[in-house]
Amino acid sequence: LETKPDAVLLGGDLTFNGAKISHEALIEKLKRIEEAGIPVLVIPGNHDLLYPYARSYFGSNARKTQAISLSDFREDCGAFGWEQAAARDSDSFSYVYSLSDDVELMFLDANTPADPGSILDSTLTWAKKQLAWAKEDGKTVITVTHQSLLAQNKFMTKGFIINNHDKLENLLRKYGVTLNLSAHIHIQHSVEEDGMTDIATGCISVAPLRYGILNLGADRSQWDYTPCHLEILQQEATDRFTTCMTRQIADSLSGRDIPEEDFKYMVEFM
Repeated sequence: LETKPDAVLLGGDLTFNGAKISHEALIEKLKRIEEAGIPVLVIPGNHDLLYPYARSYFGSNARKTQAISLSDFREDCGAFGWEQAAARDSDSFSYVYSLSDDVELMFLDANTPADPGSILDSTLTWAKKQLAWAKEDGKTVITVTHQSLLAQNKFMTKGFIINNHDKLENLLRKYGVTLNLSAHIHIQHSVEEDGMTDIATGCISVAPLRYGILNLGADRSQWDYTPCHLEILQQEATDRFTTCMTRQIADSLSGRDIPEEDFKYMVEFM
């Protein structure tokens, strides 16, 4: 609300574990941004639709709670990009949003119930038509996906990049797309391969509470991305992250024949 960007993009995983009540609470916050005249544009992540681990929490107890259905997502998030789209895919939550007369954002949904983790072949066919029209009109296209287009980490590829990323990458290169924005890996990192860049933005709800600002130049092929972090809740976020990760690492090492002194050192190191 203070910086008044041209748009706010959320690349999926809108909730922690796909709880409908969390989803509804976030929607109310996003409405405040839209009411201030700032478009909010979203795409589903793998945690957002029919997630089997949706939970509510009471102290240390977790209980199953209602997850987000496909119809819930369409109804609640339609106002954030989908309904204002210049073009929509009939088989997924993929759409094209006109950011300006010469810039289009193409959101590509790789989290459909039909083939989670992949871009549907029918969606690729739809995307090809949109890219051809954009190229004919001299427009710059920036794509947005949840899972990464390029591998951000050589040890974290399976499940972290789009399953059929090679097909999508070939299509985007054919039509001159050079920038993709992603969100799934929850680290702040970018990678460039032969003129194609994939920027992964860190998670805004996990220390150090990352987001990013993308500025486009007058020559739309020129852009600048600045990683940022919230100035609030840093100590609480750090404490929560440390507590959670310490517990997870200790649990993973328990039951092994490790001397207590080494055990403590290994947990602290990790």
